[in-house]
Amino acid sequence: MPNDEPVDGRCNAKTRDGGYCGSWPVTGSDRCRMHGGTSPGAPENNGNAAKHNLGADKRKWFDRQDDETQADVLELYEGWLERANDPKGAASILWDAAVNEFILGDADEYLAEEGFIVETTIGVDDQGNPITKEEEHPALLPRSRMQKDTLKILDKTGVLSSAEDRKADQMGSLATLLSDET
Repeated sequence: MPNDEPVDGRCNAKTRDGGYCGSWPVTGSDRCRMHGGTSPGAPENNGNAAKHNLGADKRKWFDRQDDETQADVLELYEGWLERANDPKGAASILWDAAVNEFILGDADEYLAEEGFIVETTIGVDDQGNPITKEEEHPALLPRSRMQKDTLKILDKTGVLSSAEDRKADQMGSLATLLSDET
């Protein structure tokens, strides 16, 4: 029952109407069971609520992984960084892309287990083998968006281009520089 003034021995938490809580406090506390204060929150790097990780903070996701997964992410990242047109400028976005790849792998496993990715037979080939198509539930648009973002990053940084294309681009840039100097 709210009071207009604080009362000794009572909870005295501020109420919405501007008064004070008049309930008796829980043993060992100065607040009632309804006003026990804020929870200290989840432990640092807690991934208990993570289901598919599609919305996870990339640094926190990485920190929660075991040493082997972290090493795999770093290996992928460093490989892409070597292939990038501008490694210094691409470092941050390639990190995101590398983590995205692993998050997508985790998400695919989760989604398949939960039945969000459904495989349907759409026909039969000449040998009588079924032709199947995988479809995802529309609620999983973040997965598709993450895939598209990763591909854009890899394309923009030159990671997707072949070694021959990169060499030709470099030679073209060199030729342009030399022609500009003359």
